[in-house]
Amino acid sequence: MPYRTPKWVQEKKDAKRAQILEVALHLFAEKGFPNTSIQDICEAAKVSVGSIYFYFANKESIYEAVYQMINEEYENQMVNALKGLSDIRDIIRKIIEVTVRHSLPDVSKSKFFIMNRSLSDLKSKRDTSLKASVPFVQDLLDKALINGEIAPINTKMAAVSFIYGTYQVLRYWNMYENAISGDEMIEFLYNYHVPGLGLVK
Repeated sequence: MPYRTPKWVQEKKDAKRAQILEVALHLFAEKGFPNTSIQDICEAAKVSVGSIYFYFANKESIYEAVYQMINEEYENQMVNALKGLSDIRDIIRKIIEVTVRHSLPDVSKSKFFIMNRSLSDLKSKRDTSLKASVPFVQDLLDKALINGEIAPINTKMAAVSFIYGTYQVLRYWNMYENAISGDEMIEFLYNYHVPGLGLVK
């Protein structure tokens, strides 16, 4: 019979891995990936170099795991937030709300993307993620159009404008302009996108 790791042992391993990722997230956010060493992560996480290599092959794999952790958290928050919503206006507002809350300038997750925005790998992941979001929003708009909830529009271009427009505004907000609050940003983005999404008939 194959050996199975006891549940409590696995939970301890998972907790240690999660701790390392949280520490790495903060370091990558504050110092950037190139300026963060394995030793920095070990010292901040209070683990030995040998221990960290038990969980990750190298610094690049830690970076990859941090990115995946952020992305999965965002996707889970979005799925949970949209449960039970049917009105297109409520759905669009909730998408904006979750995205803004996940992008607050003082949050390490936002700083992670800002500090490492020049990395070609991160650019590629970002572009892939944005592109994948367009069909999701377009499908929402197509259904709303069929149901007569929105004015006639080119749903694909409206979805592109919504996804990429929101990204660019939040990117600028994070990098240069922190004067407005998260609630104000949510209201701005919602009101800005209302005409382009055909929400005013």
